[in-house]
Amino acid sequence: MKKIIALILAVTMLLSCVTLPAMADGVATGVRLVVEYNKASGVLKLSGTMSVVAGRDWATFYMLYPGKTREDIKNHTIENPAFSSYGEIYANADGTFEYEFEHVGEPGNYTLYFTTSYAQLTRIIDTTGDVVSENGRLEALKSLPTSYKAPNSSTVKDLFREKVAELPDEMPIVAPAKIEGLTEIFVDVNNGNDATATGTIDKPFKTIAAALAKYPPQTGMVLYLREGTYPIEDSVSLKNVAATEELPFIISSYNNEEVVVSGGTNINGTDFEKITDQNIIRKLNPDVVDNIRVVDLKEKYGMTEFGDITTASQPVLMVGESKYQIARWPNSEYTVMRKYTGEDGENGVIDSGYIDVAVGSSTGPNRPHSKWYQELLDSGVTPTAEQTAMKQGFEICVEDARPFSWENTGDIWVYGQFFDDWTWNHCNIVWLDPAKRSIRTKTGVNWGAQYLHETNYHNKFYYYNVVEELDNPGEWFMDKATGKLYVYPTGNLEDMDITYAYSNQAQLWRVANSKHVVINGIKFEKARRRALHIAGFDTEGVIVQNCAFENVNNGVYIEGMYTGVINSTFKDLPSEAIVLNGMSTNSEKQLIPDREFVQNCVFYNTSGINTYGIGQIISHNFISNNNGTAIFA
Repeated sequence: MKKIIALILAVTMLLSCVTLPAMADGVATGVRLVVEYNKASGVLKLSGTMSVVAGRDWATFYMLYPGKTREDIKNHTIENPAFSSYGEIYANADGTFEYEFEHVGEPGNYTLYFTTSYAQLTRIIDTTGDVVSENGRLEALKSLPTSYKAPNSSTVKDLFREKVAELPDEMPIVAPAKIEGLTEIFVDVNNGNDATATGTIDKPFKTIAAALAKYPPQTGMVLYLREGTYPIEDSVSLKNVAATEELPFIISSYNNEEVVVSGGTNINGTDFEKITDQNIIRKLNPDVVDNIRVVDLKEKYGMTEFGDITTASQPVLMVGESKYQIARWPNSEYTVMRKYTGEDGENGVIDSGYIDVAVGSSTGPNRPHSKWYQELLDSGVTPTAEQTAMKQGFEICVEDARPFSWENTGDIWVYGQFFDDWTWNHCNIVWLDPAKRSIRTKTGVNWGAQYLHETNYHNKFYYYNVVEELDNPGEWFMDKATGKLYVYPTGNLEDMDITYAYSNQAQLWRVANSKHVVINGIKFEKARRRALHIAGFDTEGVIVQNCAFENVNNGVYIEGMYTGVINSTFKDLPSEAIVLNGMSTNSEKQLIPDREFVQNCVFYNTSGINTYGIGQIISHNFISNNNGTAIFA
């Protein structure tokens, strides 16, 4: 008898979710559902509003056990149950509803299906802990002072104590936004179809761009991304989104599936071959030639752009979980400057280059270009375009003669300390002078270059993007003239996932002048520049939560009121993980707090957090193996 009742119940529920009429576009609209779970009492509360359509003022719901799907409902039995709870909820005259029941079942992630005559919403209910409502998630920060007094103290110590006294004993924590809304749109990079998509879970879009073109961001909308890797070509650029704190616009992974946003192009390891080009072979160390592999990206992948090295970022080659190094010398250590003692030099170098520092530099007064370029102007010669392009560069002498054996491709670079031990810069070499044993760069360092070996700083640096130095496992070189990528692998490339991130696109995703946007559960990886850029004077309440940033050059840039990152991880970022840039110079002058925040995040092998502004909050984070300053203010 129990089996018969269970079967009738299952069939009734199945009919309620598959035979009811739906809106033409198949998108869940007109319903707001809030789910709250009290772990102590085991009570689950469903509340919200629903529209009354065609006289129907009720909804059905059912809770599927972890790992179960709607397809399992028809096979539900007492011995092998698919759901733990089922019921009907009737709305009040004003459309509001509230329903409580005791949840029965082992702790885990349950799937709640909520169905009306015109909508179906899905929620993942984590019964291992309390469910935190998204309402008022920023209220804790808004309880802090809305302005600061001008400082009265004269010493740094007293000033610190004075400002600390304005803060609470414990810094409030921003609560994660709940992933739910009035409208749910689905994107599936693997199984979606933009031509036939309606946006439902059964008929998802293939691209984010197509989904947002048909359903622009709006209050209470959730854009769910199904499992898969979303390419840089399908990037997100949100502008002027005007949602609310209670009903934000959300972009989220669905049901904790692994959603990856990648800035690179995948390369098949089986496409790599041994080198046959004698022009390359003659440049390489004969002992390693048989170990080098090459792939023609132009021929096999139709690529015409291969990425330029700049002072801000470089292309990235990922092989498996390893970030390969552009061919460099020395392989693991550094080389150093040689002091120049000629009377025509300065600061122990031939030419310090341009100098542009507001507080002044020990290398001399500010100047817009190098000493060499100024001498060119003084001689009455009209500089060529090529000479003008290198007007800010410096010229230094070097200890080692090895660089003068290389072919100067015009794309050899140096990275290191050319002013002091806390300044690290990428500079492009324009010429190598064996007579002086010197190098001149196209770009300079704003402090000006100087020799500091005598003060024990050593001015260490290394050369890179040198094909002759492709001699160490884990190195690579991109020949842009031929479109061929050369790699010295550490193992069998055929068994590896290989990604080449070369696009100079400023960021993977961008949010501009928007209010109350939530980005949840996304992994950003393998990008040569920034992963996420959030900016605009109208930006407020944008939250990045439960995200991961790995092997991107920069993590997140933030400019907005009550905007920040929580519960996220940052790993292997050569530049800053997060920049909090404040809202405006006016807020600094008026001591108005921006309340940008970074909380409950983990940082490993990054260049830390840079903060510029008033009243920003960095708390409850773990920072380790950092490159330089952990928090720069």
